[in-house]
Amino acid sequence: MAINETNIKNVVSAGQPGIENKIKRQQYYDGVQAILSEDPYRKTGQPRQLTVTNWIKYITDQHTAFSVSNNINYLSTVDENAPLDEFKQYYEDNMLDINDNENFKQAFATGLGVEVLSLENGEVKVNNYNPSEWILLRDPERVLQYAIHIGTYAPGTVIDGEIISKKTVVYTVYDNVNKYIYTKTDNNIRLTSEEPHLFPEVPVVDYQVLADWDAAITDSLIQQQDAYNLLQSGNIDDVLYNVDAMLVLKGYQDGAMTETPTSEDGQEVQKSVLEELAETQTLSLDDDASAEFISKGNVPEKIDFALSTVKKQIHLEGQVVDVEEITGATGSTSGIALKLRFAAMTNAASAFTSYFEKGLRKRIDLINITREILEKPQIENYKIVFTFNIPVNDLETIKEINNLLTVLDKETALSLLSFVDNPQEIIEKKENESEIVQDPIEEEEPEDLVINIQ
Repeated sequence: MAINETNIKNVVSAGQPGIENKIKRQQYYDGVQAILSEDPYRKTGQPRQLTVTNWIKYITDQHTAFSVSNNINYLSTVDENAPLDEFKQYYEDNMLDINDNENFKQAFATGLGVEVLSLENGEVKVNNYNPSEWILLRDPERVLQYAIHIGTYAPGTVIDGEIISKKTVVYTVYDNVNKYIYTKTDNNIRLTSEEPHLFPEVPVVDYQVLADWDAAITDSLIQQQDAYNLLQSGNIDDVLYNVDAMLVLKGYQDGAMTETPTSEDGQEVQKSVLEELAETQTLSLDDDASAEFISKGNVPEKIDFALSTVKKQIHLEGQVVDVEEITGATGSTSGIALKLRFAAMTNAASAFTSYFEKGLRKRIDLINITREILEKPQIENYKIVFTFNIPVNDLETIKEINNLLTVLDKETALSLLSFVDNPQEIIEKKENESEIVQDPIEEEEPEDLVINIQ
């Protein structure tokens, strides 16, 4: 059954739960979390602290930086590979590394990264989209059959060269032949354009980091995030409650502290006892009187333990390293110790990038279709290499360089240093320095001293 004006509304409605799931995770990443929807006031009427410490964003950004912050390498498996060289230049010119970062982050957080390819005026266009705006329909073999983008636009937006006067929903539908655009205004849906997209399949790349496009940000992680926010916010409430603790005085009659006193001549004193107390921070008590503060008596140790326990669970389930636990991360920690610390994260990244690589290869497959149309040779015989961003102890490596030179050439040895981008350039500079020989300073012969005696 093909998508048409009659059934597109039902198709979108059926896919709405998936969209809502992605939106929820995207909102958690953006900091719009459950605690912000709670009652902002306590039963006493006092405002509550609704604080977000965004571990979801931290975990997502950490894995994205770890896996794809270093540019993905496309290496040829043959001696000469002009099509691949051309693609690598295209990759650099069009800054597809930015797409890679965004697609990985979205796939990690929501389960899906979306990219659309098109051929315009002989040029390949690659555009990244918000995955929460998409519904992807697959066959039983999980092959993509339809991709639907849902865009909602306010009055005053320009669509197809026209300024719309009403809120309009635009459904852009891709199948394996055409691109269709349906517009919905006042609950009426109509087909406004239809054109071939020049690809023999749906021109959409659907990135993933887990099987079946599952999100790495699980419901369990979200629950741990909620627990952390509640603990932290409640603790702040307790601290503020104690700061504003109530002073209880014993041995005074009702109103004694608030009534305006009078002088011996019967004139009213300008300040009450409470006003005087607030200014001087001193309190004069009768012999049988006493004063004390009422406070909740919260136990910081219990709060710290609870926060620490939840934080550890978040790092464990999120498979990220707690940087605060790495002693001497600025350089005193050995390289082996750092690798051991990041072992779990490395193992997780290997799985994430294996799935993510499928999308990168799908991108090249679609580009190959455009190259065939343009009568260009195919991009083949390549492999994709990810360089994980594992911290290293450069000082330790530098000390070992001399030992490494007994078994490695200079270029390979220097490439082990994280701050060296071009080892060959360093070698050439060093050789040029060695070749510079200062010209000897020529001493001038002293002129003959002539003395005239008159």
